[in-house]
Amino acid sequence: MPIDKVCPPDYRFGLENDLSGKIESGCLVNVMNSQNNKIVVGVGVFVFFLCVAAYSSMRIGEQLRLADGPSGTPFYYYGYMDKTGKPVIPPKYLEAGEFSEGLARVKIGNHYGYIDKSGKVVIQPKYDYSACSFHNGMALVLMSESRGEGLDAGFIDRTGKLLSKPSFSSTGAFSKEGLAPATAGGSEESPLYGFIDKQGNFVIKPQFEDASDFADGLAPISVGKKWGYVDAAGTVVIPPQFEASETGQFSEGMAKIEKGDKYGYIDKTGKIVIEPQFDHERPFEGMMFDHSADSFHEGLARFEKKGLCGFLDKTGKTVIDPKYVDAGEFADGFAYVRVGNKYGYIDKSGNMVISPQFDSAGDFSDGLARVSRRAPFSPSSTYEYIDKTGKLAIKMEYSDCSDFSDGLARIGVVELKAGK
Repeated sequence: MPIDKVCPPDYRFGLENDLSGKIESGCLVNVMNSQNNKIVVGVGVFVFFLCVAAYSSMRIGEQLRLADGPSGTPFYYYGYMDKTGKPVIPPKYLEAGEFSEGLARVKIGNHYGYIDKSGKVVIQPKYDYSACSFHNGMALVLMSESRGEGLDAGFIDRTGKLLSKPSFSSTGAFSKEGLAPATAGGSEESPLYGFIDKQGNFVIKPQFEDASDFADGLAPISVGKKWGYVDAAGTVVIPPQFEASETGQFSEGMAKIEKGDKYGYIDKTGKIVIEPQFDHERPFEGMMFDHSADSFHEGLARFEKKGLCGFLDKTGKTVIDPKYVDAGEFADGFAYVRVGNKYGYIDKSGNMVISPQFDSAGDFSDGLARVSRRAPFSPSSTYEYIDKTGKLAIKMEYSDCSDFSDGLARIGVVELKAGK
């Protein structure tokens, strides 16, 4: 079944958890941040986002893949290492995703398949266009349509069994409720959104102008250019009333909403618990706005005021004053912060627990964080992993690496393509 707009397979410019999008005719048309807040862009704006994403990618150690470059061009082979730094799956794949639910997508030859944590191929590589990571037992896979008119897409389970072949033009990820947003009906320019089950059947009929994935039991939906929320039974529990541009998913019982050109937070009853007061969402790390705020993580939300980052709690109280040039979200109890030109880590009380000493830093994951002690644009950048005491845990011997997920981190080695 041809499909022209789908959620893609971790096309996130090396930031596996920061960016996703939908592809239409080869162009990224809906960029989303980690809260699935859509930023609809044209081709020209997309180039801008690509440049910023590439910068962010290099800042934390990811580098753009150059596998199809000309002779003499460096390109990567990917594998995986464990938390001791041992390469448990040797670098041999042209592309590789992070492990999710025990499986990782890899590219073997010209096709995508899936391996388990031992490196065994458990779903044979047969998807020639791409494949997505598993979420709640399902993964979206894409193949060139036999007539050459588009893409065939469907959802597979962990055995590789094709569970559904959707007849809709757009879809998102399956949530723990077993539902995913999808489109059917309406016009080509203005399709209607509903929600499908794992067999591809609409259990919430297409009736919304837009919709996003379920989180915390609710999904954002749009009617009349206003946003509200629907539950898994299809009941609109928070009537559409919020502005369209930055209404987000629920995280820890709170959702960021826009009202009157300002952003605040509501609870799951729709009650405004933090009055709209923030001006902008920053779409990428390192981009500063005067007064913005993000979703809640581990009870705190990052906000920015006059170009400096701080954190607020669920009552709206500032618990960590805005004084950092840059800051990450809390993960494993720590958040990275930038002081001057160096990065360190604070705890949720605002105490500096790892002093600023790194040229770049990432979130803690599985007890480890990826850092760099050289400028990220330098070809000789040295990346390593530290533990929560700031002690060196893994000295990098590879050209590329990712955060740990399911106990493994992706690694990459560079080779030069031989001349002809």
